[in-house]
Amino acid sequence: MEEAIVAKVGPSEKRKIDQSLKIEFINVTSQVTRSSEDKGIVCKAVVTQPDWLVKLQPSAPLDGYLIERNNFTAGFGKDDRIAPGLKVGIEVISP
Repeated sequence: MEEAIVAKVGPSEKRKIDQSLKIEFINVTSQVTRSSEDKGIVCKAVVTQPDWLVKLQPSAPLDGYLIERNNFTAGFGKDDRIAPGLKVGIEVISP
């Protein structure tokens, strides 16, 4: 397992599922601490830890989030624990 650190938490977005259910989402940019991208290999990240964060992903891509310049952006349900500096466990996948 590799590690990424939350670098930026973007503005929230509210989605209304029906009249009584509103869900708020945020965009989170994380920086990968070590990446094969430096060697010219295209890589993707799959968030694996912490468990509570994994459960907040509304629809994670099956093959992972594209890592560009050692960063990737993912959408999560809003949670005050998601803040810059949060350490995230990831699996880095390369083709």
